[in-house]
Amino acid sequence: MQNYKIFVQNTVFYLCQRTTKLSFEPDYTLDIEDIDLERIKTLSHHYHKILCICQNTAEALEKFKSHFETVKAAGGIVLNHKNEMLWIKRLGKWDLPKGKIELNESSADAAVREVEEETGISQLAIKKYLTSTYHTYDIYGVENIKETIWYLMQTNYQGVSIPQLEEDITEVRWVPLTQIEQMLDNTYDSIKSLIDFWNY
Repeated sequence: MQNYKIFVQNTVFYLCQRTTKLSFEPDYTLDIEDIDLERIKTLSHHYHKILCICQNTAEALEKFKSHFETVKAAGGIVLNHKNEMLWIKRLGKWDLPKGKIELNESSADAAVREVEEETGISQLAIKKYLTSTYHTYDIYGVENIKETIWYLMQTNYQGVSIPQLEEDITEVRWVPLTQIEQMLDNTYDSIKSLIDFWNY
């Protein structure tokens, strides 16, 4: 059964079965049934790694999400013929292109559209689905959880890149895979987790 990680500010909530062998030592452990929004907020201010024990991780994920407004998004790890990865700089941090899924739009179509809109890079081919990441944020007093569906993409595009300034993107950069570590020094924990999952 799949385990899940949910990023709340600088804290990670791990949704795991009791029998799961962990590769880390949690700072705090509780049962998923004891979770509510106020407790999530309180725990995230005091601990970095929180283990939520559950019998069914998929059901536990839905219970966790029920305390938030869900926003669905899609994006991509994009590689070119030079074995470089596409990165964007948004609000001073390195990120990967992604955005909200529109009504009646598939996640794959949304991922391609968002990459094109945010970077100006086209000729995108999806190679495979990778994983989904989850992180929470507050906007205008509304607590949201963003579920981002990630795809591995390839492109032969060799034209210029165009950062989408209206989305606060100030730079688009192709980065050799040998230099990815320097990007991870200034990115989000959910992106680090995605790159670790992909394990280039």
